Amino acid sequence: MKQRSTQQSKKMWVISTGRYIDRDSYGIDGQVVSGPVSEYRISDIGLYLINPAPIKVTEKIIGYEVTHKDPDRGKLKDRISGLLPFIKRPAGEKASAKRVVDPDYESTAPFKDKMLESVFSDIAGLLRPYNPVLRQLNKEDENEVEDIQACCEHPGGHHYTLKLIGSISEKLRFLENNMYGPVEIGLNRAYMSNGVFEMRGFDFKTYNPGNSHRLIRYMADNKANYAVLNPDNSLKFNITVDFQVKFLQMLQQAIESDPKLLSVFGECVTGERQPFKLLFSKDLSATYSDTHLPEIFRNELEEAAIGKSQLLSITDTLNRSQRVVSLHTITRNAEGKACISTTITVMHDLRALESIKAYLPESYMEIKGNSPKTELGKLYLLDSISGTHV
Repeated sequence: MKQRSTQQSKKMWVISTGRYIDRDSYGIDGQVVSGPVSEYRISDIGLYLINPAPIKVTEKIIGYEVTHKDPDRGKLKDRISGLLPFIKRPAGEKASAKRVVDPDYESTAPFKDKMLESVFSDIAGLLRPYNPVLRQLNKEDENEVEDIQACCEHPGGHHYTLKLIGSISEKLRFLENNMYGPVEIGLNRAYMSNGVFEMRGFDFKTYNPGNSHRLIRYMADNKANYAVLNPDNSLKFNITVDFQVKFLQMLQQAIESDPKLLSVFGECVTGERQPFKLLFSKDLSATYSDTHLPEIFRNELEEAAIGKSQLLSITDTLNRSQRVVSLHTITRNAEGKACISTTITVMHDLRALESIKAYLPESYMEIKGNSPKTELGKLYLLDSISGTHV
């Protein structure tokens, strides 16, 4: 199984190197673009990450969060509503919400034996009326509820609130019908915000490394623009924020540099794990220190006579000019419980090493010789970190 994952991961790619196309004119979405155009090829994964189209993900509801009306406030408001019809709760004053979840609930993996899974599903259905969360939900009076939302569970036991739309009555019915079951929800797009991508909307099982899509970079109004084109040159969609393309390039360089990250993506393809979130950031949350240094420099540092001030200069340099790619995936532990596994790839700008290359000449020359030049500059693999949240 692991061998198949490795074979698949070798075919993993996101975006190609750009190449210039000299054309007298190039029509994009009705406007003629003159001058050189850069063309890239992006994979199905690259297309998913930058596509502005909505996606769907599956969540599991394990409880609810309810805000009840203040009965005393309601009576007072009724008495003076004729005199002060526009009375409102003071800004910042909110009714307290109560979260209702079963403390004994524990998500488990389905049985591989379909018949056994069906038996346990039937048992769960018979016990459903006795579930404490559902019994409490049935006691909720919609006339006394100000708002109610679903409570979902991420792998690893982390709870979060899922906003529901509709009337209080509709929300109550939705919760009753879908409690402890999977529900499909829509998100605006794969890109959420602040360098975070939702990966559950992409079906890695259908990933075909032979598929490619045309990404065009062109100049218009003295500004770089990007567009994805169909095979007939018609517009598939525009890309309004160019940093998303840089995310693709960063991910491509990360999987080329870090075998761990490449392997994890391969296991998503083979179904050994499920993708969850992909994050891009400019630095690690934890910094390097004299007692915590990346492996790539440890041997030379141990052999060199480096003073405290020089070591401080080295660690300060390593903590700057980073580019971090974090892939969160869902795995199962020995008991079958879902866990979040994280793989962190730390890339570093070679130019930052100029100030300390005198301290680490051998490491610097080796890194320089193995760092390809890309549109992002010359980046090298500073560190690779992985772990599981239990």
